[in-house]
Amino acid sequence: MILKALKTNKLLTINYQNNGFVQTVKGYIQNLNLLEQTLLLKDENQHVRSLRLSSIIRIFIDKKKKRLRDNYTNQPLEAAK
Repeated sequence: MILKALKTNKLLTINYQNNGFVQTVKGYIQNLNLLEQTLLLKDENQHVRSLRLSSIIRIFIDKKKKRLRDNYTNQPLEAAK
């Protein structure tokens, strides 16, 4: 069930456990390593975070369309008219 959610290219909200506390992170999957059982998640500020699959409690998939951003300025692109 978790692996099915991880193969999407949508914005994910993941609740995970870290040192006994539940934390939340939003981002896009950058890499999934099944041998090491880790997940690399890139957030909206382009920071990469590593999570252990065993620490994941819940995954939410954002139903909205992904907003396209300019690779150079990282600003949202205008909709084509």
